[in-house]
Amino acid sequence: MCSQSNSSNSIRSNIRGHRCIVSVRHHTSPCTLFGYWYLAQHDHAFLLLWHPETVHLEALTVAGHSMSIASHSLSLLHSQMFEFARHNVDSSRYFRSRGLAHVVSVAPEIPTILKDRNVLELPDGNDLFLQLKPSSIHVVPGDIDTNRFCNALSKTLGRFPHAAGRLQRNGDDWKINLTNSSVPVTVTEDTDRDEVIPTEHRHRVVHGDLQAFQVPVSLEGAIMGEDVPLVTFKLTKMKKTGETVLGISWNHVLGDATTLTNLLQTLSQYYQGLPPPPAPTFYRRRWPRPPEGAEGGALYQRYTPHVAKSYPLADVVAKYVAEAQAASMVDFKFTAANLDALRKRASRWTPDDAWHSGESLKLTHQDSLTAYLITLHNRCLDKPIHGLMNMMSYRTRAADENALYRHPGNAANCVYLPTFDLSSSPTLSALARTIRRGIVNARSTEYVEKYLMLNSAAQQDAAKYGKFHIFPGESVALVNSLMGHRRAQMVHFGFPGKSQYYTEISWERMFRVFPANPVKGADGNWEDNTGSVVVAFRVKNELKDKMAAMFHEDMSRLEKGLELDD
Repeated sequence: MCSQSNSSNSIRSNIRGHRCIVSVRHHTSPCTLFGYWYLAQHDHAFLLLWHPETVHLEALTVAGHSMSIASHSLSLLHSQMFEFARHNVDSSRYFRSRGLAHVVSVAPEIPTILKDRNVLELPDGNDLFLQLKPSSIHVVPGDIDTNRFCNALSKTLGRFPHAAGRLQRNGDDWKINLTNSSVPVTVTEDTDRDEVIPTEHRHRVVHGDLQAFQVPVSLEGAIMGEDVPLVTFKLTKMKKTGETVLGISWNHVLGDATTLTNLLQTLSQYYQGLPPPPAPTFYRRRWPRPPEGAEGGALYQRYTPHVAKSYPLADVVAKYVAEAQAASMVDFKFTAANLDALRKRASRWTPDDAWHSGESLKLTHQDSLTAYLITLHNRCLDKPIHGLMNMMSYRTRAADENALYRHPGNAANCVYLPTFDLSSSPTLSALARTIRRGIVNARSTEYVEKYLMLNSAAQQDAAKYGKFHIFPGESVALVNSLMGHRRAQMVHFGFPGKSQYYTEISWERMFRVFPANPVKGADGNWEDNTGSVVVAFRVKNELKDKMAAMFHEDMSRLEKGLELDD
């Protein structure tokens, strides 16, 4: 079910999900910056801008409301938080200049698979990713027909009706009202760009700013119970290249990367007139509160040390802004041959590699890759990495009626972050084995349920008091691997092996792992990069060149069959 509007007023109304849009003059070229946190208080708006250079602010729009600001230059290197008074200033020129053609409102096909329910309760604090909105784009080398897309989206929302719902808080309890509301699809044309992503960077997945191709959801509006969508879509038709860019902004309360991938695969299949993948489930579990006092503290320290303490928003903002300014993103490509060689190297051992006598562990490519990234950092950093937070899914094909929350198709945030002590694992082989042993232990039902009980309580308390957690901590790394999410084959809208996926956000010591994108060569042929992965993270500015040189030397030695330094 679709409807559309072309007026600028309707456009502004439909894109209220923007947390903030800042029109600026950057040196001599016009551009757009996006704030990352927006808080409304009385008649003032507080805006955090994130850009490591001096800019000249010209106009500001927050959640569809215009702000009047003095015309002056500000160095964002030294001042990140600004205060603006609200005024009624017409902002239609901003939207017209960006070529917003129209917004299509798409409602779910009725009846939905949750037709017998009015709400989806969120009793599990592990679902309360209230401050995160994964944003991504898919680029296909041809046209995505708007009508077909919207019809496919309507069918998809019928299978994922929580994405067409509205978040509501009732005291300490949260739920998604299954309102079957319309989801906005913004359709626009780009007549200026010669390319979406520079050709030499198209194999990469993480990029700094993709906001031009997205309409961000409003996290603040959702938390406040406003009538704002939990997911938005944007189709940008690239006139010079013939490509179409699909932008998605996703409130993390809807589910994790697996949930989003399943929704997008369903959308792609419906668009092509093909059968969808299996329908999702929506099971939620309420966990008991953990014990108080010393007993509870010991459990937190063992299973969830990263949530044992929470912080005010200002502290979190200060940390991440300072880190973003002091570090630069790097991304390294590992070919299938590189990964095979790393696993072969990690599977060998020396007398210095301490592990249990007679232990037999089958290392994976990811175990070996994570271990290598830690050795690479330890050769560059003054303080070595001594701990690893390993992002894992607790879904399992073996889920029975007593563990429906672990169903492989559960549309929820089915992820957890066990922490492994690496202090006694100095070599590549020892690190890989410690990581594999930790993963095996963390998959036990006892471990999963202890973790989820503790983290649920911590996230509920953080939501209650408006606080946040900071991780990874100093000398701790975090690996978030989507190595198995091959979206070029799963989400392609009729262009298999030619769909490119991009996302944002990188932090120090947070290793984000993705399959490398397929790339079209100058001769018109496609390199599918099957088996290759890219890893993105940030590193201190002064160490970037050193680490890159080490990486390229290491890969050269691997290809020649030579040993690596630990």
